[in-house]
Amino acid sequence: TAKENRLSQSKFRCQVCGYTANADVNGARNILAAGHAVLACGGCQQTG
Repeated sequence: TAKENRLSQSKFRCQVCGYTANADVNGARNILAAGHAVLACGGCQQTG
């Protein structure tokens, strides 16, 4: 993520598409999406 996306500590604005959101809410959504991706693949699997 480009530093330019953070307008301030609490504001996020995508330099590509212009999407804006509270930075903490945006981060939480990203974590949620990553968790959903893990679950969709059957969860974490350890190797070795």
